[in-house]
Amino acid sequence: MFPGCLLINEGLTLVLGRVLGGLSTSLLFSVFESWMVADFEARGLGNNLSGMFGTMSMVNSLVAIASGVVSEWLVGISGTKKAPFMASVVVLAVAFGVIALSWNEYYGSTATEANAKKDDKKKEPSPPKSNTTTLSKILSDPKILCLGLASTIFEGSMFLFVFFWTPALRSTITSSSSSTSTLPYGVIFASFMASCLAASLAFNTFMSGASSSSDNTQQDKKTNQPVLTHTTLLLILLGISSVTFFVSAHPSSEQTAFWVFCLYEAAVGAYWPTMGTLKGRLIDDGIRSQVYGFLRVPLNVFVVVSLMLAGDGAAGFVGVFETCGMLLSGTVGVLWVARSAL
Repeated sequence: MFPGCLLINEGLTLVLGRVLGGLSTSLLFSVFESWMVADFEARGLGNNLSGMFGTMSMVNSLVAIASGVVSEWLVGISGTKKAPFMASVVVLAVAFGVIALSWNEYYGSTATEANAKKDDKKKEPSPPKSNTTTLSKILSDPKILCLGLASTIFEGSMFLFVFFWTPALRSTITSSSSSTSTLPYGVIFASFMASCLAASLAFNTFMSGASSSSDNTQQDKKTNQPVLTHTTLLLILLGISSVTFFVSAHPSSEQTAFWVFCLYEAAVGAYWPTMGTLKGRLIDDGIRSQVYGFLRVPLNVFVVVSLMLAGDGAAGFVGVFETCGMLLSGTVGVLWVARSAL
């Protein structure tokens, strides 16, 4: 719907396209991740959930790099910036075919499985299983609330960055004595995605080493050591992102803005597998999609309110970046206190 909207100059059609885009984005960041964790466990692929998320982030970065280069090439040969969006229609059609033909659906426990669980409970009383935990209990868990706060602030800041990085770069060109020619947005985007790729590779390398060392000393699945390791990494990523937003609010040159943006994208590349692993371990399968969907609500509110308060003009990104930096710093403090207490 969104690529087609670019060819129709009607406000209502654009609004409808963005509504459908918001719906699809919410599904992508809630249902898809829930399905992936469930499929990972159903196939019995072991305990390397962190490695799976790292690989997914790496593949996403590779595809994004190729997309940036191809988009720049399409703009060059077609003379219009609409060409990459129309090419995305083909990519979406291929994705639709692959999903329809190869993905299985998960409906939860079948009636037979439910009866078997009831029989087991009659034979040997046991405490309630984790899959009976209600949504209200999950949301009352301090760890889940802290992860929700971190995901809201970080991912909301990321969406705002996507909206404002181009005017931020243009402002450095306007205020400098360099050429005012059109920026190679496709190449710049590919550079950002290359930073994400490098961070994803580093994440896999670091976490595989940490997992192997912890497995040699402790095999208990109930240990909190892996979660604490990922929590520490999440704190580092939030701190780095906070610094990059403060610096990018007042970049001194084009080169400074570009490399700071690359550093931020590297933090994004490591954030996705880190947060995905933490959510996968702390949230039960039966309500995972509900919790993920619920966490999207404050995220979208945060982005909408920020855009409404940003104001018009090329300098609107300054206040937004400064606010994101302060909120990320506050989130680091909240997570650090919760981590120490728990």
